[in-house]
Amino acid sequence: MIAAHAQLARFYNLPSRSGGALTDASYPDNQAGFESMMALLTTVNCGVDFILHAGGILSSYLAFSFEKFVLDDEMCGMVKRFHEGIRVEPDTINTIPGKAVFSVDFRHPDGETIEYLARELGKLADTVARNRGVEIAVERIWTSDPTPFDPAVVEAIRSGCRQLGLPYEELWSGAGHDAKHLADLVPSGMIFVRSQGGVSHAEIEESTPEDITAGGNVLLQAALALAG
Repeated sequence: MIAAHAQLARFYNLPSRSGGALTDASYPDNQAGFESMMALLTTVNCGVDFILHAGGILSSYLAFSFEKFVLDDEMCGMVKRFHEGIRVEPDTINTIPGKAVFSVDFRHPDGETIEYLARELGKLADTVARNRGVEIAVERIWTSDPTPFDPAVVEAIRSGCRQLGLPYEELWSGAGHDAKHLADLVPSGMIFVRSQGGVSHAEIEESTPEDITAGGNVLLQAALALAG
């Protein structure tokens, strides 16, 4: 929705407004952090001109939390840092910088693999620092464990595609979604509708009516199968 209205505003050459770190969670917990970061990052990536209620929101505007506001303030800094890319100091054309700051993001369906990659990054940093005679500090900001979906739900979605004669691929999503949190409470799964050119979470994202209809029909077949 954020990307859609930002794209619409851009099409008509109008300024756009959106919410910031929004969440359905009632407490400043993991769900609140995940949803808020994704909403804030999507808002900024889509080029929204004005962000209202950027921090502190819980329960979709029904509540406000000072603790959540502090966390959201940190998120705003992270998003700003993300858009800066590699920050060097001093940042001048004809000067060799003495400091560089950047981020590394590991995503994998296996949690142990993520831990292995994090350890190897630390070892690599130590090796480079020793060989180059420089100081390197690695700060781990956040970790979200992979969440496998319920096999019965996945099979219902798979069966729905076969019944409709639709080609499909099974994949792990590297991005965060509400279904990740629902999976802690109820059997869950996800259906992805392809975007033209593979572009997602951007104002130029587009899916054909035919693909959207196909996704809806798969959802219907899966729901009927799970309902028995």
